[in-house]
Amino acid sequence: EDGEAVVYHTMENARSHHGAAMANVGFPLDDAPAIERLLLAYPDYVEVRDLPHPPTDDLELKVQIATALFREGFLVIVHDDEEELRGKEEEGMEEEEEEEDYEEGDEEDEG
Repeated sequence: EDGEAVVYHTMENARSHHGAAMANVGFPLDDAPAIERLLLAYPDYVEVRDLPHPPTDDLELKVQIATALFREGFLVIVHDDEEELRGKEEEGMEEEEEEEDYEEGDEEDEG
């Protein structure tokens, strides 16, 4: 829109009541690939340093884009240690499921 990348949203509205008008956030056109990558990545995480930003690969610009989207409520920030912890929790849940499957199999063999 007029040489800008614009993200339109209704984040201020409740799911059941749409009282607020559609809002928008404007960015320079060069930011569009990074914005698209962030918004389309859900539910996966994207590291800010991995965002595309041609013609420059300036980390500070990438951080500014992510910060603006975070302030609008589009993004959740996950630190490396949180992601590792989340991965360990998921591994633990998978192990518990495998144990439950094994126990159920044992009960069937007894019958």
